[in-house]
Amino acid sequence: MTIFRGFLIIVLSCVAFAGAGVAIGYGLAVFAPSYYRSIFVHGREPGFDPMVVGIGLGLTQGAVCGLIVGCVVVLATAWYNARYSPRAAEFPPSFSQPSGFRQNDQIPEAEQGRIFRG
Repeated sequence: MTIFRGFLIIVLSCVAFAGAGVAIGYGLAVFAPSYYRSIFVHGREPGFDPMVVGIGLGLTQGAVCGLIVGCVVVLATAWYNARYSPRAAEFPPSFSQPSGFRQNDQIPEAEQGRIFRG
């Protein structure tokens, strides 16, 4: 995975979750405006707009959730790729090889990956 691809996954996850959060916050403000009025102390004041509060909270909470999910996906993918890459068969840990034994000596090519992957 490249750095650009990792950032792209995080940004797209952030945007997708922020959009979902806005939709949920808007829907909650439209169908149950008393929810936001009951949560906030100044919810009964005339200047309180549950629509703006719902959209704002949905946007921020969705973006944070998307950031966390995107980072977890990128870290899990990077860990998996580092752990199970074809290069892992080329460079096994040095303690797993007997001294004086080179990796490709006397091992059929089809068996090399199976032997050194653990």
